[in-house]
Amino acid sequence: MPITSACFAAGALALSGVFPTAGFFSKDEVLAAVLAGGHPIGFAILVVTAGTTAFYIGRAFFVAMMGPNTAPGHPHEPPAAMKTPLLVLAVLAVVAGAAARLIPGLFATSIAPHATAEEHAPFIVPLLGTTAALVGLGLAFAGYQKRAFDPANVRRAMGPLVTALERRWYVDDVFEFGYRFAYLKISHAVGWVDRYIVDGLVNAVTWATWVFAGRLTAMQSGRVQGALYATAFGLVVLVWLAWAR
Repeated sequence: MPITSACFAAGALALSGVFPTAGFFSKDEVLAAVLAGGHPIGFAILVVTAGTTAFYIGRAFFVAMMGPNTAPGHPHEPPAAMKTPLLVLAVLAVVAGAAARLIPGLFATSIAPHATAEEHAPFIVPLLGTTAALVGLGLAFAGYQKRAFDPANVRRAMGPLVTALERRWYVDDVFEFGYRFAYLKISHAVGWVDRYIVDGLVNAVTWATWVFAGRLTAMQSGRVQGALYATAFGLVVLVWLAWAR
């Protein structure tokens, strides 16, 4: 698969930020802006991140494209409908960054026309960015292509860090702890209050209404005399209220 491998290599170089790919210019603009903004620690972290990015994309390339063919089936080039976009993207990844700066007005809608921080950045910015990319790619080549060292031994030696990375710095564990021991406990407490206090109060009112209604039902005897007595009593009360005014 020479064409697919070449396209993969072009994308890997651009993602690593190797000159003169588009990734080189975009990465250095970010580095220069951070350094110009007065954030040296952030700049150092980004440089290390650039090297890490180059290492993992280099590992992917050497394992997938340069490693032994142990997958079932017969790998082959994709059809033209897939190959053509790959070639276009690979060419743009290699030449678009430099062309946008050499040809005035090219990609003007996506690149700001004003001077960027990179244009005034010291030479140390592209130097460190490129060095980090080359070191990352070199380590990936040495470990996964030349087998100069065994990555498994490095993984075992950095066991705690590898575990922390695999557990995503335990962020998910913190959220899971908060869900299980905070959200669920609070939900259980709210459910208990709703079940035994709110529902209990509603049931108590319902029970009292039922009992009172039963008592009132006993007063309905169906006798005409009782109705007349109640009517007479009501008239007396109304007359008394009218006279009291």
